Amino acid sequence: MSFYENVHQQLFSIIRSFFSDGKQYTVINIIEELVKRGLFTNDQMAKTYLLGISDLVASVKNIESLCNIIIEKYNVRQLLVVANDIIENVNDGSIDAASMLDLA
Repeated sequence: MSFYENVHQQLFSIIRSFFSDGKQYTVINIIEELVKRGLFTNDQMAKTYLLGISDLVASVKNIESLCNIIIEKYNVRQLLVVANDIIENVNDGSIDAASMLDLA
């Protein structure tokens, strides 16, 4: 999974691990795990983060549109990574042009 913010990646990882381990997850134990992993210095900061992202989540009616936006942003970030790799290879001359075209 690729997330724009590391804290989002960690939150997803926490929820996924609770789910795959068959543990019940609540806001309280997610907050505790966020603090335990050092993502926030205290429970209040983690709670504020969770409340903030919950306010940003669109309604279920728009979930397909939201998913398409997320996929589009992910694809753009991946294109930027590939473009930067190509630029680095062009600048250092380590790969010939035909091979770079294959990578693109």
